[in-house]
Amino acid sequence: MKKFIISAVVALAVFGLNAGAQVRFGAMGGFTSSSTKVSKIDSKSISLYHVGFTMQAKFGPMAIQPSLLYQMKGTNMENYEKLPIAEAIGLTKIETKVGYLELPVQLQYGLDLLLLRPYIFAEPFVGYAVNIDNDAHGLKGAIQAAKDIKHDFKESNFNRFEYGLGLGAGVDLGSLQLSAKYFWNFGSLAEENEVPNAQDITKSMTEAFKSKKSFNGISVSLAYFF
Repeated sequence: MKKFIISAVVALAVFGLNAGAQVRFGAMGGFTSSSTKVSKIDSKSISLYHVGFTMQAKFGPMAIQPSLLYQMKGTNMENYEKLPIAEAIGLTKIETKVGYLELPVQLQYGLDLLLLRPYIFAEPFVGYAVNIDNDAHGLKGAIQAAKDIKHDFKESNFNRFEYGLGLGAGVDLGSLQLSAKYFWNFGSLAEENEVPNAQDITKSMTEAFKSKKSFNGISVSLAYFF
């Protein structure tokens, strides 16, 4: 199923390049705010960033816009002192930041008003985590376990693969583009031993829409087309 999701997103991107549409290329960057939900732990959003390249292929009112981004997501998880084991070692907060190599593909519908083009979009995406930073606060002494999980995906049992959906709106202003979206990550942050089937994917999507079990949040982007 993971291979199918990746193939579908890549296919949409390739279609935009080969369908004889009006194509332009650009650079993109912006602001990302995300958080997650952990049982018995309070979590807060964390403000990070994204940067990369984008391509837009227009077909009348429709457009496909794939991008390749370095996307930073994360969360602040606080009040660990509520847990007995955390209280014993003095742990109070963990700030997690994860850098993804991400491929989002916007499916846009807009109105060409000559000077500007407002549009709405749906944006499936896939990504792979390339770096992680777990910053633990309040620990008593040198806790080796905390050192091991700080930059290590395996020791922190972190699932490096992500997939999800963004919904939002934007506007093209000549060579500039401004857009904003809310995104849901459908996969679990914890590593799973088995590849999820279609039923697992559907269930995780439903849970992601209802809660913040994974990195969900908002993103605002500014693109410049050459």
